[in-house]
Amino acid sequence: MDPLALVKEFIEEIWNKKDVSHLVKYIQTAYTIFLDNTDPWEGKTIDLDTFIARLQNSFLPFPDIHFNVKTAVADGNAVV
Repeated sequence: MDPLALVKEFIEEIWNKKDVSHLVKYIQTAYTIFLDNTDPWEGKTIDLDTFIARLQNSFLPFPDIHFNVKTAVADGNAVV
C-alpha cells in the first residue's frame, strides 16, 4: 500500500472509527515521540498500550471527533 493511502486508512480506522484493534498495522510496538514540544510525552518512548490510552484519553472529551483529509501530499515515504 502506498504511504498516502496508509495514512488515510489510519485516520479512518483509528481516529474516525476508533478501532484500535489493528493499530499494529500502522505503528511500531514502541516508538519515541519527537518534534512536538507541546506534547508532555516529547522525547519519551511509549508502547502500544500507552498509545491506546492516549487515544482513548483524546476520545473521551470529543466522542464525535472525526477527521476529513482534504489535502495530503506524499513524497516517497513522507506524507503531509
